[in-house]
Amino acid sequence: MDSEPAWTTVLTPSDREACLRELEATAGTDRFDEVQRSWRETAEAISAGLGRKEPEWLEDPTPAERP
Repeated sequence: MDSEPAWTTVLTPSDREACLRELEATAGTDRFDEVQRSWRETAEAISAGLGRKEPEWLEDPTPAERP
C-alpha cells in the first residue's frame, strides 16, 4: 500500500501496523475485503467512543435463571 487510508489514523500505532500487515497478507485473496471491512469498523467504533470509558461493574451480581 502506498498510503494509509484516513480511517487508520484513529488506530493505535501497534494496531495500525497489525492492520497493514493483515491487509498485505490478504491482498489478492477473497479475505481482503472482509479484513479491510473489519479493521475499518474497528476504527469507526473507536471514533464513536467505544472503549474510552471503563465498564461499570455491578455491586451485586444477578444470577440468571437459565444459562
